[in-house]
Amino acid sequence: MRDGVIRFIAMKIRCNFIVATLFACFFCFCFFATAVLAEDSSAQEQMRESKKIASLRAILESINQINEEIGKKQKISGKSVSEVERSELHAETANLSVRIKTLKENFVEIASGVDMKLLVAQPAREFDWSMEVKDVLKPILDEISRMTARPREMDRLRREIAAAENRLSAVKNAGENVVGLINTINDKKLKKALNDLEKRWSIHQQEIKTRLAIANEQLRQKLAEKKTFSETVQELFRLFFKNRGLNLLLSLLAFFGVWFVLEKLHGRVNLISPMHKKRRKFFVRVFDLSYHVITMLAATSALLVVLYLAGDWVLLTLAVIVIFGIVWASRQALPRFWEQAKLLLNLGTVREEERVIYNSLPWQVKSIGFYTHLVNKELLGGDIRLPLSNLLNLHSRPWTEQEPWFPTKKGEWVLLSDDTHGKVIIQTPEMVELVLLGGSRKTYRTTDFIGMNPVNLSTNFRVSITFGVDYQHQSIITEEIPAKLESMLKERLIKKGYKEYIVRIKVEFCEAGSSSLNLKVLADFSGTAGGKYDELYRAVQRICVDACNRYGWVIPFDQITLHFASNKG
Repeated sequence: MRDGVIRFIAMKIRCNFIVATLFACFFCFCFFATAVLAEDSSAQEQMRESKKIASLRAILESINQINEEIGKKQKISGKSVSEVERSELHAETANLSVRIKTLKENFVEIASGVDMKLLVAQPAREFDWSMEVKDVLKPILDEISRMTARPREMDRLRREIAAAENRLSAVKNAGENVVGLINTINDKKLKKALNDLEKRWSIHQQEIKTRLAIANEQLRQKLAEKKTFSETVQELFRLFFKNRGLNLLLSLLAFFGVWFVLEKLHGRVNLISPMHKKRRKFFVRVFDLSYHVITMLAATSALLVVLYLAGDWVLLTLAVIVIFGIVWASRQALPRFWEQAKLLLNLGTVREEERVIYNSLPWQVKSIGFYTHLVNKELLGGDIRLPLSNLLNLHSRPWTEQEPWFPTKKGEWVLLSDDTHGKVIIQTPEMVELVLLGGSRKTYRTTDFIGMNPVNLSTNFRVSITFGVDYQHQSIITEEIPAKLESMLKERLIKKGYKEYIVRIKVEFCEAGSSSLNLKVLADFSGTAGGKYDELYRAVQRICVDACNRYGWVIPFDQITLHFASNKG
């Protein structure tokens, strides 16, 4: 007893140590992740400050350059005589002024860190679903565009090369046609015009050749950059885990970490709380269900917060879309979820501590949760867990102590409807195995075994036979013969060593048959003789025949009576 207590205390200490270690690991992870994010934030802040100063300098230089350009345009406009030139210069000056205004606004916005649009009253605009969806999906589309840029560029170059080759062929044919026409005419003016046309076609042909050569060279460079499949996969993995993969890993760790810690905390509450040790009341079930819902919401929030802090809008958008899709797809399953919630609250068609039929076998509902615990103490391995959804079509009811949970127990003798007589050595939720007389074994599926209507011989049984004697003993059939036969049955069975098994022996007149007077022999034996059922059946038959031999009773046999028609002539 003392050793058992010590082992129990040691086990509790190990469990508490493991839980404490898990908590410590999770908080260390959170601290490390926070420190890394803080360090990255500090470095990024310094980088942003240096970039801000460089951007402000670049804006000032651009403003000075545009001002110089405006001054030059104004000088040229003052010297220009043509109205067309002055209007063109004025338009260019106006465009430059607009650019200066935009650059000054950018300078103020970058220097102050305030969006200037917020200081300007914006006109009210109607909500546009398409624009909102575009804004949400833009990071994903940009990412897809970036990932597919190289194959799309190669496809564009191939199409451009094919189009340039077609144009080159057409221009070459046109030039050849013009040259052929020049060789056939003598008109100097027409010939000069055609020579000018031929020169333009030649220039156009050279331009097409140049663009074609550039496109071919660009395609060649793209093809030279092409890597093997393994190198491409390695590069993708490297890029993925360098930024986005790390964010995904951290978010998943946050999700499962929060979920695991909260579930472990709930497990500790179940062990400590006295409310969970007894039969759970309604408010305890409400608490457990609410806790599981809050756990899932907290884990999901942790995943989204990590992605938000990492600034990974692509994964954050994808996560929101996935969560929204799951919620949207689940709207059709709300009635099913409601039925499962009622089961968790012990208000459904299946309730704890009641009896339910599952797979044609009776089970006691030990506990209902996301996995339901069913028990049948009469079966080896009769302890199963089922998903909550499997209970939706089942119905339970209260039970009494007198109800059996299985027709037999291990070690009991049974007689089946197929005349199989054997001893149960194994019975599980899937199969029942019998050992027959002689040592052979026979196996049934558990549901088939029950369908065989097993007669349990280990709880007392009866050997019942009908025995007939001839009609010549009609005068003694009701009293004398039953008494003598009953006495001889008791005497012989005791002599054979069956005394301890005999419960009662009774012989009575049964009926007057077509060719015999029938007696009913009823021999009841205790369940300890279940294995001797066949032996006792044969013994009773044998003793009945011996009694007939001793007392001279005739055993009749079936007779056939023939009727002959008389010939009347």
